[in-house]
Amino acid sequence: MEEAGLPFVEIEAGGLRGMGLQAVPNAVRLAGGFGQTIKLIRRFRPNVALVSGGYVCAPVVVACAALRVPLVLLTVEIDQGWVSLAAARIATAVTAAYPPAMVSLPPERTQLTGYPVREEFLHPDRGRARAGLYLDPELPVLAVFGGSQGSHRINEALAGTLPNLLLATQVLHVCGDTDFKDLQERQAAMPQSLRGRYRLFDYLPAAEMAAAIAAADLVVCRAGAAPLAELPLAGVPAIMVPGPFSSQMTNARYLEQQGAASVISDSALTTELLRSRTMELLHDHPKLDAMAEKMRGLARPDAAAAIAAVVRRVAGVGRL
Repeated sequence: MEEAGLPFVEIEAGGLRGMGLQAVPNAVRLAGGFGQTIKLIRRFRPNVALVSGGYVCAPVVVACAALRVPLVLLTVEIDQGWVSLAAARIATAVTAAYPPAMVSLPPERTQLTGYPVREEFLHPDRGRARAGLYLDPELPVLAVFGGSQGSHRINEALAGTLPNLLLATQVLHVCGDTDFKDLQERQAAMPQSLRGRYRLFDYLPAAEMAAAIAAADLVVCRAGAAPLAELPLAGVPAIMVPGPFSSQMTNARYLEQQGAASVISDSALTTELLRSRTMELLHDHPKLDAMAEKMRGLARPDAAAAIAAVVRRVAGVGRL
């Protein structure tokens, strides 16, 4: 927020569900956050509040209800948590990122807008991305990542089959901090002919991550909300390995049902299954092309503008 030139103020918050005894001090923190938010609202006097769910938003939702500040709820998942479901009942307007989310939200106040993505992802160019990453234009590209922190499960499954995959493809791997050193050592032990086909990164900033996705013929990744929006913009099919948290399995199954992805559950992921599924798709060009077309059909490049329009409309509803 501060990088964008906007003031930022922290408020107290804490999770309740599944927290055990920690839920007690967290409830106290939430109460403190409510008091902080009341003071902020009275000082700032907003026309509208935009919240995106999660326990951190609970004090804001309650404070807005108490002071009658018009509320816009931005939902970014298919499955809704308890804060989003509660906020949806009192919000002036609700935006949904994906069609299945509409089922649990009030239809008369909910608009399907899509998931807003960063500017870097909006204009994918495969040729330019591959040239910028110094990739061989004659070889298919597999991009593998596991979220901002990486995924040890995906990293280990990939590492076990890299020599096989690299005989037929180039791999862009964003592994996170934890496994980076180990994977560097494995890369150094590869034959020279294969080593150059494996591009390993611990982390990529937004522009480079967007390029990695745009360059790919196929992606292996977790199933957070962001990939559901970013992959369609580039039209890149995926093998999704949903993490055992949040609504990732629901997200992954949604893309699979649309014909845009193949799903391997976290518990079922093995080196052999990852290798066979990846090679099957990369060698089946008609199927991969069909998946890419289905993925491209899910893109909503105007999501941010649509959400902004809802916020502007609601901002005129009232003021403290």
